[in-house]
Amino acid sequence: MDGKQRWTIDTGAKTETIRFSKFSNVKTSEKGVLVADSAMNCDCKNGVLSRGIGCECVLDENDTKVWVNGEVCMASMAYLYVRNGSEYEKRMLCLEERGSLLLYMKEYNEFEKVESFENGSKMLSIVDENKNFQYVIYGKKGVSLFNEEDKRKDLEFCATAACVYNDRLFLAVPPFRILYSKPGHPDEFSEVLDESGEIFYFGGTGDEVIAMQALENCMYLFTAHGITRMRMKGAAREFVLEKVDYAGGEIFGNSVGLFGNRICFLASDGVYLFDGSRVKKGYEKLPIFPKRTGQVCSYSVFEGKYLLRYTDWNGDKMLVLDGDGENGYFSFIAEGLCALEGEALFKNRDELCRFSQSEMLPDGCHAVFTSEKLDFGGKTALKEICVTGEGSVTVIVTADGVQKTVKLTCEGGRAKSKLRCYGEEFVIALRLENADSKVRALDLIVEKIRG
Repeated sequence: MDGKQRWTIDTGAKTETIRFSKFSNVKTSEKGVLVADSAMNCDCKNGVLSRGIGCECVLDENDTKVWVNGEVCMASMAYLYVRNGSEYEKRMLCLEERGSLLLYMKEYNEFEKVESFENGSKMLSIVDENKNFQYVIYGKKGVSLFNEEDKRKDLEFCATAACVYNDRLFLAVPPFRILYSKPGHPDEFSEVLDESGEIFYFGGTGDEVIAMQALENCMYLFTAHGITRMRMKGAAREFVLEKVDYAGGEIFGNSVGLFGNRICFLASDGVYLFDGSRVKKGYEKLPIFPKRTGQVCSYSVFEGKYLLRYTDWNGDKMLVLDGDGENGYFSFIAEGLCALEGEALFKNRDELCRFSQSEMLPDGCHAVFTSEKLDFGGKTALKEICVTGEGSVTVIVTADGVQKTVKLTCEGGRAKSKLRCYGEEFVIALRLENADSKVRALDLIVEKIRG
C-alpha cells in the first residue's frame, strides 16, 4: 500500500458520483469507506463521523472556576470528606508528582500545600471501621495514612503498588510480599488468622509488582512481564496464587485499571484487555506504538470509555477507547489526567477541567478528519461536494497541493457546494464545528479530464 485510495471511473461518462457511506480512522478494505490518514478528536464508531468527547471547567460550590498553579503536576485526586455533624463536607485533595499534598481552599480559590511526601508517590482512599475516610499515600520510599483531621501516620514499610478490596488495604512490598490489612483497619497488618497478614509472592520473572487490580473475588498482581491471580474467595488463609498466561510486551503499571468488567492496560506492543480468564490484545488496527523507555502514562474512565495518556514513539498521545476492544480515536492531550469518583479530571493551562459531552475543546484544538490521498485515475475535476449529516462542517479540499475551503451547515440532513478543483491527487479534510456535528455520508461529483 502506498497510502492512496484508488477509484476507477468510467471515462465515458461526463460526471461520476463517488460516494463514501462510512468513515474510518483505521485501515480497511471495505468498499465505500473514507479512511483517515490522520484524525484528531473524531470518533468513527459504526462508520459515522462524529466529534469526540469535549471538556468543561470544574466549578466549586460557589460556581467559581477551580485554578491549579502552573507549576503543579497532578498525579492523583481524591475528595477529603470532613465530618460536619451528621453530614460530610467534601474538599478536593491533589497529590502532585513531586509529592506535595494539596487541599483546595474555596475561600481563596486555590490549592494549598498541607503535607509533603516522597517524589513519585500515589494516593488512594479507604473507609475505616468508624466510617472515616483514610488516604493512603504510598511509594517506593514509604507508606503513610492521612485523615480528615490532617493527621499523618507513617507505616514501617514501602510499597510499589496498592489496592483496596472488601475494606482491606493490599500493599505490594518489595521484593516479594503482599500485605493485607485487617478489614476496616488500614494500619494493621500483623499476622492474625483470617484477619490480616502477608503472602509471599514469586512471579517467576523476578520483577516487582507494579500494579494491583481487583476483579470478581480475585486480586491481580502485575509485573512488567507477567500477571498473577490471587484468589480471595473465602477466608484469608485460603488465598491462593496462580500464574496467568501472558505472552505480550512489557506492561506499564500506571495504565492498569478497571474498565467495566475487564482490566485494561498498555504494554510495549499495544493495549490489552483481561476478563479474568484470558488476556486479549485489543485495538490492533489503531496506530499505537508506545515508547519502550521513559514511558509516562495515566488513565481514567469516562462514560464507558477508557482514557489513556501515554508516550508514543513520536510524542505524547491521548487515546479514547470503546469497550468493544476495537474502536477508538486520538484526542487532545489531557495533562495530569486523574480519576475522581467517576469523573476524569485534567489540567488545561491553569484551569482544572473535566471530560464531558460539552461543545468545548481546549483552545487551539479542533475535531478534524483528514483522508488518505484519493486517486481517481488521472487528471480529475472535483465539481461539487455533498455532505449528509447534522450540524456545521468545514470541508477543506487539497488538489495537487492547492487548497479550497467551504463551510456547510446541514439543513434537512444535507448540504452541498459547488467546488471546482483540479488535480490527480486529492485530500479531503472535514472539520466538525459543533459538539453535535455528524457526517454520515460524503458525495464527490467528479469529471474525468481528457487529454
